Amino acid sequence: MAETFSHGHALLIGVGDDLPETVADAQAIGSVLTDKTRAAFPQEQVTLLTEQAATRDKILTALGDFVTRVNADSDATALIYYSGHGGEFERMNQPTDYFFVPYGYAPTQYQTTSIRAAEFTQQVESITAKKLIVVLDCCHAAGMPAAKAVGEKFVKGNVPVTLLHAMESGSGRVVIASSRNDESSYGGNPNSLFTACLLEALSGKAARVADGYVRVLDVLSYLFAQVPSRAAPKQQHPFVNKITDLSDNFALCYYAAGAKEVIGVPVLAQTYAAYSEWETTKLETERTMLMPAYTLRAQKIAFLERDLVIQAGSAVKFQLEQEILQERAAYAEMEKRLTEIDRLLQAMGH
Repeated sequence: MAETFSHGHALLIGVGDDLPETVADAQAIGSVLTDKTRAAFPQEQVTLLTEQAATRDKILTALGDFVTRVNADSDATALIYYSGHGGEFERMNQPTDYFFVPYGYAPTQYQTTSIRAAEFTQQVESITAKKLIVVLDCCHAAGMPAAKAVGEKFVKGNVPVTLLHAMESGSGRVVIASSRNDESSYGGNPNSLFTACLLEALSGKAARVADGYVRVLDVLSYLFAQVPSRAAPKQQHPFVNKITDLSDNFALCYYAAGAKEVIGVPVLAQTYAAYSEWETTKLETERTMLMPAYTLRAQKIAFLERDLVIQAGSAVKFQLEQEILQERAAYAEMEKRLTEIDRLLQAMGH
């Protein structure tokens, strides 16, 4: 019989506007969390804000309500998810500050239409839950809304420093960003690369032990392995804060409403990245160039192994054995790369 993850609470934000995929990301996370056959969060404990509902005022109000609700539950597991623009606002002769960019942001009125890191952090810091995870899937700096004044610019930042300090002050508190400061967070269809991997993790693919629970360290391990692999040949590596006292590897949710058997990944998480034509061509060219060398190396190993059988001298045999080991290692690396190229091409629809 399906169970409810009764102490699960979530605030999900997908800003939209010039980033329509962020709406799909937040909706997809919400769909998995409230699915009675999956994460099984109570519907009334999951707040979803997208587009016009994700303005500065509405986000801050919802965050305040979320804090109140979570703090009233002594056993709460709390998840905050944000998908949209976020970064550091650099001003001439002024200290750098971090901002989240909600729906309705106006560059000429950034102080009243954006959310400063200090405002966001103050709310998060007041959450008393012993199990708290904040997920930030912020876009690449190239997509940042332009500042208008001379000497002002927006640059991508993965996590506000104030939030890092706040989340490192207690146990069981994790903040994870979709990429490092100097990297892009790649989009896709229907979901961003990072969020697609997160959806898979929440659906049980990250579970190391089939006990029915999606556990925080398992999710982190899955994201660290999957996101860079799928982003290749591009660079995207999730970032996580310094974690203290997560030895219990706490449960974020169920993956099959309390059942132990994984029921599969939702269809909405299958397509995880959008690639340009030049990337496809580059991979196909690499594969074409690698295949002859791969074939020749296999033939060379077979020749050396036949030669080894007929050799009588121990010195020659030892030399051949060492050469075979080296060739096999090189062959294995080439095979690994070809397998990865084939997987990427298949993901691109080729």
